Amino acid sequence: MTDDALELHALSERLALQARAALRGSNPDAALSLFRAAASAEEAAMHRLESHCTRTRSALALSAASLFRACQCLEGVVRVVQFARARAPLPGHIDYELQLLLNGL
Repeated sequence: MTDDALELHALSERLALQARAALRGSNPDAALSLFRAAASAEEAAMHRLESHCTRTRSALALSAASLFRACQCLEGVVRVVQFARARAPLPGHIDYELQLLLNGL
């Protein structure tokens, strides 16, 4: 994973933790905003990976799609899934989880 991708992934994790804390603190508006920022950072990390990092890219795709789902950004879910599926065959369990996210839209 490149340094840029690693930094973006770490940022995404921090933002997602803050979003969960906002939910526990009964601040759903802040949570949605933080989940959206986390999803965008995770999607950016996915795009910055080298082409040979297919497993890592598929894991980041699942994470980004889940975060977009958490902030109710349905177009983000679809965009990430389409990008991931267009690159290389996904591990079966990742593709299955992505399909579940799509089915839930």
